[in-house]
Amino acid sequence: MINPDTLLRNSFRGNFTRRYDSTAPAEKPAAVMILLRQRMDVWEVCFTRRSELLADHRGQIAFPGGRAETVDAGPLQTALRETCEEVGIAPDAVLPLGILDSVETSSGFRVWPVVGVIRMPVEPRPSSPEVTETFWIPLEWLAADGRWEWRTVNTDENHNTEKNDPSHVIASLPELALSGVKGSPATASQINPRPDGKRKAIFFEAYQGHILWGATAMIMVQLLDRLHKGGAK
Repeated sequence: MINPDTLLRNSFRGNFTRRYDSTAPAEKPAAVMILLRQRMDVWEVCFTRRSELLADHRGQIAFPGGRAETVDAGPLQTALRETCEEVGIAPDAVLPLGILDSVETSSGFRVWPVVGVIRMPVEPRPSSPEVTETFWIPLEWLAADGRWEWRTVNTDENHNTEKNDPSHVIASLPELALSGVKGSPATASQINPRPDGKRKAIFFEAYQGHILWGATAMIMVQLLDRLHKGGAK
């Protein structure tokens, strides 16, 4: 795996000027932080598990993040603020590398993934009632061939799966070349619900009991696709 710090910092140069579109009132902006760290020469990605007590997306695997607030000029500010609120990592402890393409979720949010590296020895810990756990997955494990596939899912009106699987809200990312084994390019027919309410989503293989799927998985695949292409879109 190419060093994501050097690779992404160069390829993303200058894109922190991105701002939310104030002319799109119907759009609900949000941002997440793909938080990376290098430990013992191994790059890892931070994930959280949402509380089972929440009405929406309960028990689901996610990146630290959330909806934009009026104080946020753009995705970078939202992601840094939410990361501090949810897992206790201060903004000055994160070295931002860049912003990926936005993802539109089935709950009406446009989510901007921000990539950042922890630049001091601090450990993310749940610091919000919404988060019950933080954990790391090696980037090399996520990037292995055949690690993800498309599956059909059925979610309720609160975006929880019928069987309460660990998950995340379903998302679409047009024009992303999803190149993993068993994968295929996203199409409207795969992402949008069929008349029976079912839709397709990306699922990763379980890692120590944790299952990434939906928007979290879609964002992770986008990052891996970017890394495999040497930083280019």
